Amino acid sequence: MALIHDNLFVCSTHIFIMYSVVAWLYNFILKMLKTLINLFNGKKFNVMRNRVDFNHFSIQEFYLGVLIVALIIFLLPTLAMFYFLAFIKLVVSVLAL
Repeated sequence: MALIHDNLFVCSTHIFIMYSVVAWLYNFILKMLKTLINLFNGKKFNVMRNRVDFNHFSIQEFYLGVLIVALIIFLLPTLAMFYFLAFIKLVVSVLAL
């Protein structure tokens, strides 16, 4: 039984690695979206004090934020489908074996 489990783990390692990369990327994009929402509210995260402070941004920073938000909004559904449908199904099916 342990030999079958080890063989299955070795044969499915690439699936878990791809899942980890996509999960990290999905989490990173969600954190970036949260940061950009703070940008539009006139706030930024202060690393030294570990809190959100108010800030006055220039118009160029807002334009750059709008471009990045547009990219994220268009790419997020594709990444979410890969994350939820493809990899979750694969991981659950491997774990079910």
